[in-house]
Amino acid sequence: MSADSGDIAVLCVEGDPERADRTVRLLEAAATELSVTAVSTAQDALARLETEPVDCVLSAYTLPELDGLQFLQAVRAE
Repeated sequence: MSADSGDIAVLCVEGDPERADRTVRLLEAAATELSVTAVSTAQDALARLETEPVDCVLSAYTLPELDGLQFLQAVRAE
């Protein structure tokens, strides 16, 4: 859990801004303990993971510069 708030920090990686916004809204409405942040690229997600604690990563398969599996491999490598 995120040390600051006690919420579960979720990072949503989605290239489509409308889909990302919808995902954030639905997840936060489904569970009040979720704190969801969306980014649009794998590179943005990797940068955020370096600076902020995250409990869960939710990623689309199709991303602008990497596919979801390549992104997962990069996360695991870190």
